Parts: sequence; structure tokens; C-alpha cells
Amino acid sequence: MSQYSDAPIVIYGGNGFVGTRICELAATRGISCISVSRRGVAPAHLDTSKNPWLANVCWLQGDALSPDISLLQEAGAIINLVGSPPLPTFSQSAFDHQLMMNGTSQINVIDAAKQAGVNRLVLMGADIPALLQTESFAYAVGKNQTLTAAKAFAASSDLRQVAVLQPSAIYGTRHTAGGTSMPLAWLMSPLSSLQRRLPQSVQGKLPGAFVDVKKVAAAALEWATTAQGFDTSASGFVQVSNQQLQQQSLTIS
Repeated sequence: MSQYSDAPIVIYGGNGFVGTRICELAATRGISCISVSRRGVAPAHLDTSKNPWLANVCWLQGDALSPDISLLQEAGAIINLVGSPPLPTFSQSAFDHQLMMNGTSQINVIDAAKQAGVNRLVLMGADIPALLQTESFAYAVGKNQTLTAAKAFAASSDLRQVAVLQPSAIYGTRHTAGGTSMPLAWLMSPLSSLQRRLPQSVQGKLPGAFVDVKKVAAAALEWATTAQGFDTSASGFVQVSNQQLQQQSLTIS
């Protein structure tokens, strides 16, 4: 691997669905990483005796809405996965919460990265159909605010680089906070395969094909640790499309 920095990667939401996969991938490749989450512990469903990589991850309590600048000053890159599902909101408080989770939580980490001197960011965006790109859909508003802030971060210095991953729905085995498994892949994987076989004219009218969590995790780690990809971006800002994520190799070179 052509590693971008020997300093650790800080992963907000590192004990979640995608974050756990990234931490496992990083730890098994000898890449130092720090998981930051509100609970500050490893996922409950993982047994240390069967998953020795857990001991190679630093599990810290923290909040993307109020990042610890002193922690980030030690980071070589930041991956921020914090967000909330794209559900409709039926009250102002629900709208504000959705906006906070999908916009403010990303923007605050971007601002903290500036203060801490971290130049490489990987952020979780989304592949949102044009029909849902409205001001009344807080999820889309928040994701678009993230894109604007990410572009400004990259434009503020030649050294700064941001990759925004834009997956559609992500499948794999999710787990509740208590450890109960929800095997989404058995349904979503065949549906994704079927959708990719549809004519492009039909695919263009549908949400993007579902993507494997392992591919999203591999892409996040690759953009956080290698220069490949940014070399072709004059601005230091890259949007990684759902189609690119579908084609992501699970081997990082």
C-alpha cells in the first residue's frame, strides 16, 4: 500500500455498520486507526477472542458535532460516517435533527480539521435521486451542505483533499447496539444484481443499485490512505459515485 501518512486515521462512527468494516480492514493491514463514537466501545456483537484485530483499534468516546481538536491534531486523515437514515420528517424538530445529523455533523468535522491541520478527509455523502433533491427533504439538504463545505475546504489550500462517497443503500449484516444481527444482504444483494442488469434508460429513473458494505469500506480506506485518484483532481475535491463504489476492488494496493 502507498500510505498517505503514518499518523492514525480518525473514524467518526467507527463502531457502526460501515465504520466497523473500515476499522477491521485498517487494523488487519497494520494501519493505525481511532474509532470515535458516542458510546466509545467496540461493537457488542464482536468477540475479542474471534476478532483479534479489535485490540489494534483505539475505541474512544466522542461526538462529530463537537470534535476534539487535540485528538485530530495527531491524525493523518479523518473519515466521517456520521449521519441518519433518509426518512421523511413530519415536524420542524425532526427536520432540524435530520439536518443536524447529515449536514452539521459533517461541517463541524470539516471545520475542526482546518483547526487541527488535517488535510485529508473522507466524508459520507449519498446517491440521492433528482426527485428527492428538494428543500423540504432535510436529508438531501444536509448532504448538499456537506458537499458545499467539502468543496470550500479543498479549495482553501493546495494541500487539502476531500473525497465524498456517494453510495445508494448499503447492504451487509447490520447489528443493533445490543448485538442483534439484521442480515440485509440476502435480499438486497440479488436486487442490486438484478438492477445492474436493467437497461441504462431504466436504471436512470431508479435509485442507484445497492452497494456492498465491504466495497464502501474499502473505498473509504483507500481514499484516506493513498494518493491515487486525487492525482487527477486539480481542485483536491472528488465525488466517488455509486457506480464507482460498485466497481471498487476489495484489495487496496
